[in-house]
Amino acid sequence: MKFKIAWMAALVLAALPASAAVPPPEQLLSSDTVAMLAVPDCAKYQEAFAASPWGQLWQDTEIKAFKDKLVNHFQETVISPLEKQLGVKFADYAELVRGEAVFALTFKPGEGESAPDVGWCLLIDSKDKSEQLKKSLEDLKKKWVDAGKQLKSEKIREIEFTSVEFTGDDLTSMVKKAFPGGQDKEESDEKSTNKVTVIVGQSGSLLMIGDNAKGLEKVLARQSGGQVPPLAEVPEYQSNQAVFRDALGFGWINLKPIFAEVKKALAQAGAKGQGPMPVKPDKVFNALGVDGIKTLSYSISASPEGSQGQFFINVSEADRKGLIKIFSFESKTAGPPPFAPADAVKFNRWRLDGQKAWASLKNMVTEISPELSGIIQMGLATAGKDKDPNFDLEKSLIGNLGDDIIVYEKSPKDFKLESLSSPPSLILIGSPNADALAQAMFAGSSLAVPPNQVKQREFVGRKITSLPLPAMPNSDGENDKTISFASGNGYVALSTDEALLEEYLRGTGSNPKPLSDFAGLKEASQKVGGMESGLWGFENQAETIRIALETLKKDASSFEHLFNLTPLGKNAEPGDDKEGLKAWLDFSLLPPFEKISKYFSFVVYGGTIQADGFSFKAYSPTPAGLKK
Repeated sequence: MKFKIAWMAALVLAALPASAAVPPPEQLLSSDTVAMLAVPDCAKYQEAFAASPWGQLWQDTEIKAFKDKLVNHFQETVISPLEKQLGVKFADYAELVRGEAVFALTFKPGEGESAPDVGWCLLIDSKDKSEQLKKSLEDLKKKWVDAGKQLKSEKIREIEFTSVEFTGDDLTSMVKKAFPGGQDKEESDEKSTNKVTVIVGQSGSLLMIGDNAKGLEKVLARQSGGQVPPLAEVPEYQSNQAVFRDALGFGWINLKPIFAEVKKALAQAGAKGQGPMPVKPDKVFNALGVDGIKTLSYSISASPEGSQGQFFINVSEADRKGLIKIFSFESKTAGPPPFAPADAVKFNRWRLDGQKAWASLKNMVTEISPELSGIIQMGLATAGKDKDPNFDLEKSLIGNLGDDIIVYEKSPKDFKLESLSSPPSLILIGSPNADALAQAMFAGSSLAVPPNQVKQREFVGRKITSLPLPAMPNSDGENDKTISFASGNGYVALSTDEALLEEYLRGTGSNPKPLSDFAGLKEASQKVGGMESGLWGFENQAETIRIALETLKKDASSFEHLFNLTPLGKNAEPGDDKEGLKAWLDFSLLPPFEKISKYFSFVVYGGTIQADGFSFKAYSPTPAGLKK
């Protein structure tokens, strides 16, 4: 008899509807979604981060003292005040984030002159922690009531949700508590009447937070297989599917409806004479060509071999104009040439056709303002005529531009913050006639600075031209930086570091080992599309991070001055006894770099142009010392 009862009970339980798995983000969100950030599996993401070089570094005992001081201060000054204001303990919810997590924005264009309707929602799948989630929400509501918050309950598709209002003063108070000193002490004491409504509820294992019931109702409909059209059916989303494949996290934004609203607003402002320029603002917007961009998307992924990020700009070839057309590059070899030195810590090469870019720029300026275009053309036509009546700056300068731009950087000469922010670097502009291009640049310099400030000297048979940079003046009111340039090896080389410029002009003899021989470079480059697509770059993070950490340890006082200008660095009240930067980032607690160097490798990145847009990828191989 007991066996029959148990058997019948099992049949009844089997017949009951099981808790359905939460659909993937593109099926869970409705078609009016215009932007989203998603982590398909938070547990998997956390595991991947823990196994990554940065995750392993974070757990290394060598940085424990540095980490503990940072984390404890962040907890005391940011997390705890926010928790007190919101009535929550974030740690209580951390273990509930087990499945997917999605933040999304919905967008409905405004009618006539009304503003668009923008909504948001945050969705978190707790998976097998639904009972714990339920209890946490009940505790949260009780804390809100105890804190004097007015709560409202409403049912959306038979599921109970709770809404609470936060005023502008509530939000300002949160910011002040979290970021002391971030508010102007002389700000107005007037009370803010702005209100923000937050709606919280639970559907199965899904935590749902949003600002409007209609948006959450659509999510519930999608969760139960309702007839609300999903984001997955939106063509602008479908065109980005390849970016999201096997991603640990990804994001997407549909710019098409947003740009349409921007253009409408600019046209209305122009019609009312509210534009800040003598030309109509919507005309400027059209000429820039940014509205040709349909979507932006990105993703991050990881494997035991390394980690990768991808960014995609969805703009069809027919829609490329203005800035998009100017910065389009050619699909040509973009790897490091033989003269690129192995000790370069950063390198990038961009196969931009200078003459095509100039033509696109002229078309854009003419479309915005024919008058402005005429002034620019007049300046180019008269430049250099005082020395040579037959000189044509545009023909000599633009006509000698090639399709190759190279920039590389070396380590700073000392461990000072000023040196770190301005390391030795060289810019190379390719040209079919580099000597003529350099001469044109010399003649055109009269447009930027007085002729008596332009200096020339001979070096290994080359003329080096130097002129002051239009930089910020120093304490004595004079510019103290110069830029120098000279032609050589098919390029015009420019640098603020004359020693580096001279090294380049001497030739490759001083660099017997080229950057192209850097260990693992060619293999890693295959992950970003190779070196033949027109855009490629490299950073030796093992060296750049070493230099940065050593500089911050030796010259922390300079960095502290910059830190004190930020909200986190300001004192909440005059006379507060604070450690300033050291309370957050005490670089003296960091170990010698050699003890943590095994966590750092290098990064390569590359770009490709396709019929439907621009794709950019970055890849960092797992450091050899961490490979199993």
